[in-house]
Amino acid sequence: MCGVCINLLDPSSAKLEELRAELDDHAHRGQRMGITVLYALLCRVLLQRCRPDAVLAAVEAAQKIGRETGEWLFEGDLFRAKARALIIEGPPDARLKAQPLLEQALAVARSQNARSIELLVARDLADLLSQKGVRTRARDLLASIYGWFTEGFETARSEEDEGSSGRVLLSRILTDIQAQGVSQTCNGLFA
Repeated sequence: MCGVCINLLDPSSAKLEELRAELDDHAHRGQRMGITVLYALLCRVLLQRCRPDAVLAAVEAAQKIGRETGEWLFEGDLFRAKARALIIEGPPDARLKAQPLLEQALAVARSQNARSIELLVARDLADLLSQKGVRTRARDLLASIYGWFTEGFETARSEEDEGSSGRVLLSRILTDIQAQGVSQTCNGLFA
């Protein structure tokens, strides 16, 4: 867990491969419960590092463990990571494949009452819908969730995240301005 945190705080750290090997070692030695959360956190680091292939492998490993143990606490976050990895890879049908994954992630987050994950998924899905020109659905999706949160929208999580907060994205959709959000490069991805 410490290695995941270090990588999240210091994306330039060279310990990512060591962390991945350690996580795989724990899984191979039979540790199952609680390990899917580590894979979900690893996916966030890998997305920051623009490693879609590694994200897809980590999601598959976590889902395999989930099927074996019934542990699905971070299932919504894993679907979201997979969708984002597909978009980064950039095949022509990436957005078509990503949308059902984000919709599934949203359904899971809602069924688990995981509001922070629901907000992240809704933000990604709303941006994808906005890019497809489905702005009313995107606006309604964000507006329904936006009211739950009373603080934190003014604080960007990083310099790259400036302008991608829920409030800014909702504002862009509401005013029908093209949102930058999810793109085929890592620079536009939400954290």
